[in-house]
Amino acid sequence: MAIGAAIALTSSVGAAHGATIVSYAGYGTALDRGETLVTDFRDPTALPAGFTLGGTAAFLTGTSSVGAAPAIGAASRDPNQYLCVEANEFETLATPALKNISIYIGSLDVYNTLIFSFENGSKQVFTGVQLANIAHSVANGDQQSSATNGRYTFIFDAPINEIRFSSGGYSLEVADVAAVIPGGVARGAAAPEPSTWAMMLLGLGALGATRRRRRPAASPAPPPQANASSKASSIARQLRLSVRSSYLMPGRPKALASGLVNECSAPP
Repeated sequence: MAIGAAIALTSSVGAAHGATIVSYAGYGTALDRGETLVTDFRDPTALPAGFTLGGTAAFLTGTSSVGAAPAIGAASRDPNQYLCVEANEFETLATPALKNISIYIGSLDVYNTLIFSFENGSKQVFTGVQLANIAHSVANGDQQSSATNGRYTFIFDAPINEIRFSSGGYSLEVADVAAVIPGGVARGAAAPEPSTWAMMLLGLGALGATRRRRRPAASPAPPPQANASSKASSIARQLRLSVRSSYLMPGRPKALASGLVNECSAPP
């Protein structure tokens, strides 16, 4: 995997801004740390909140006379739909305020151009030649090389709100766009749909109800009167046993046994 990094040159209109750090990873299909996938163009209308896509470019699959599927390995191509900006066409991606964004470009050519618009009104332009210099390669349109097919990561010192993809010839191919979105889900994990959240909450509620039903009910304490009556009965049984035993014991006065029975019969 080829990797390059550089401080990009600034070509701006309007208010000035500082330098932008750009890095490159050949065949860099994995998103950068903290990034969320914005779009892989399989469904250009399915974008995170705050993003919109529009223009005159096409969305293609495979390789033809007007576009080549970006290479994602030495012998493999992107099997999905990709953005294909043909000669003199353009596509614009409006974004929320972002400072970190990455773009997977295929078969980079000298006439490919990226234009970033900043919130302060200035713009920054990257030509195919500048992008190739960052990757230490040549923008010759090679459809399979890791030097012309890979991920460019841009780190800005001020927030941008738009990217314009354009090309002076056939063609600029883009496999995907990712970004570090404030408050977003990192590394391309999809945020759950509202229906998914509802199902999760229902499941948690059902689990709680099941646990409550399975919890054994505590045995009710017997009323105080029943306790006293039970205790008196137990004492009476013990005393009767003692009385019966006294009849069998030699020399035991019978009056004593009668007194014990009377004591047992007395109210508590």
